Amino acid sequence: MACTQQVKSSQVTQLLPNEVVTEQQSLIFVKKLLAIAVSGITYLRGIFPKRAYGTKYVEDEQVMILKGHRDCPASSRILQWMQGCFD
Repeated sequence: MACTQQVKSSQVTQLLPNEVVTEQQSLIFVKKLLAIAVSGITYLRGIFPKRAYGTKYVEDEQVMILKGHRDCPASSRILQWMQGCFD
């Protein structure tokens, strides 16, 4: 019996693609996964205030993404470091 995967048409497709074909798509995918991982760790550990995060949805699950805040320069520094990883 064959199984088919159902794809939901929501922000999931935009945030994490189902298929990665090119090197550029792979780089974007890794950047997004790094953002999700670092944001999740810092949010769950309570390292930055809640105002330094934005909300995204991955497969109908709420994910807090570090966006930085002018009152919290350390969060902006983390974002700069993550961007620097790909320079």
